[in-house]
Amino acid sequence: MTAIRHHSSEMQAARRMTAGQLRLLGVRVKPTTSNAQLAELIAERMGWAAPEPTPAALLPFFLRFLDVSRAGVTPPPYRPVVRRPMRYDLAMRTIATRAADVQPHLTPAASNVVTWRELAA
Repeated sequence: MTAIRHHSSEMQAARRMTAGQLRLLGVRVKPTTSNAQLAELIAERMGWAAPEPTPAALLPFFLRFLDVSRAGVTPPPYRPVVRRPMRYDLAMRTIATRAADVQPHLTPAASNVVTWRELAA
């Protein structure tokens, strides 16, 4: 099997169809958008992890997107990528607790300003 190149006919066809499908979904894609940028747009839209910017990894990613988007199961326009919560080491936790101790405590206060809700009543 031959190695997939950025300018191979399979990659060009997949890129063209992917850009067209993204345009149908409402994403602005310029003709100068690179393959890696297309993959990032797909990853943001679908919630998938972006692949390596090599042609061997991009081509299956584009084909998977085309298969899913043709099936009509495209998610809504914004789906954030799921990220693991941050983990703090012991030094960061001690710094955070010291900073919290130094902060002034908030005291609840009542306001005597008339609000629009009180005017409407």
